[in-house]
Amino acid sequence: MPQPPHRLDTAMNRRRIELGLSWRDVAADSGISYETLRAVRRGANTPGPLTKRGIETALRWRTGSIDAVLEGGASAPLEDQGGGSHAADAQLDAIVALFATLPPDVQDEVVRRSQRQGPRTPSSNRGRPSSKRAG
Repeated sequence: MPQPPHRLDTAMNRRRIELGLSWRDVAADSGISYETLRAVRRGANTPGPLTKRGIETALRWRTGSIDAVLEGGASAPLEDQGGGSHAADAQLDAIVALFATLPPDVQDEVVRRSQRQGPRTPSSNRGRPSSKRAG
């Protein structure tokens, strides 16, 4: 049975405070706007798979935690794995989540095209906009 949106807001707020993050930090780490995050927290926006995964990554929750909270369960924090880039992990997780929603024939085409392009190295990204934030 779905729970009131304030239940998700309460769980997210508790975790945000545990991690010492601001709401703007959570939004940035999630890859969504502050306004979208606020709408999700208030229940005015039902988050899609990519938004959920981004928020779960920012809050260092296991995949499926948002759905669990919305269904009356509890979030599941990730164990501290130390090091690594949460932003890079979030981007990869978002790509994988999106890929999983594609029809099989489109997935096959994506794989074919990525194999033709080969792996990217830092030097092959020259001239492309950086995804790094200033600061």
